[in-house]
Amino acid sequence: MQALTVDVFDHLVLAQQHFDARCLTVAVEGSEPGGAEPSRGSRVLGFSLASLAPSPPGASGDPQTAERTGVIDAVLVHPDVRGRGTGRRLMEAAIKSLQTRGATRIVAGGGPGESPFLVGLYGGCEPAGFLDSDPAAQPLMEACGFQPRDRTAILHRATDVRDRAGFQVLAARRHAALRTAPPAQTDRWWGTRYGRLDTLRFELAPRNAAASDPATAGVTLVGLDLYGPSWNRRAVGLRDLTPGPGGGPHHLHALILETTRRLREEAVDLLEIHADAEDESTLAMLSRIGFAPVDHGTRFVRDEAGTSPS
Repeated sequence: MQALTVDVFDHLVLAQQHFDARCLTVAVEGSEPGGAEPSRGSRVLGFSLASLAPSPPGASGDPQTAERTGVIDAVLVHPDVRGRGTGRRLMEAAIKSLQTRGATRIVAGGGPGESPFLVGLYGGCEPAGFLDSDPAAQPLMEACGFQPRDRTAILHRATDVRDRAGFQVLAARRHAALRTAPPAQTDRWWGTRYGRLDTLRFELAPRNAAASDPATAGVTLVGLDLYGPSWNRRAVGLRDLTPGPGGGPHHLHALILETTRRLREEAVDLLEIHADAEDESTLAMLSRIGFAPVDHGTRFVRDEAGTSPS
């Protein structure tokens, strides 16, 4: 997301309940670790953003202290000073900060359930690690002792693409209706991140079904209006795409087509969805619906030997 304002950064990062000063490290021209404070107006060269991941479901205690996994969400260095060790020093500062807070395992580029910040700011509709379109990321991660962990495919589909559906999908659409539903997840961790964005859940259910009857498929919509200035299109992300009891791939397909029709009426131009880059069946289904990959994200884990940046 390119058109970042102070208000947006404050709302989505600094105002988070789990943010504290140790989350953010800033590299300033002329500063040295442990040295005197740089003068006001000194040039900012880069920053890193890191925090503890949420507690696993069912864990007791404070969500930000019980979990021992630390996540480095971002390391950004001004292009004019790259290659001079600033990125490595920021990584080292982030690692030490996480270890000070009790992290025994450190990952870089968190996934949907573990990334503390940048939901709605980087990666699209949900965190996907560091993007391939950010070519400086992987060399820096590997130089700092991190190895690739898993990959996410980011796919787009224009809402004006002609629908392609087989007999089973058409039958599922004919005998079902779209309805709204509460979010699939409503805990504090979800609320502090996705709850700060425009979200809505759609479900596909048999016609005349009661509100309490199970749906055959469901999906959560996430507004991507913050990307509008740089994409020049109105976009919505799709996440938590899941079948219900008795549902299958044709119900998921029908749900996306019905969702596309509804969003097209609301002047939405583009849909985004993420998928495991190794999940060939899901990628094939999304391809049939008209989604195509536009980027990939990689999440990294630090070598257990604890290689330190140098």
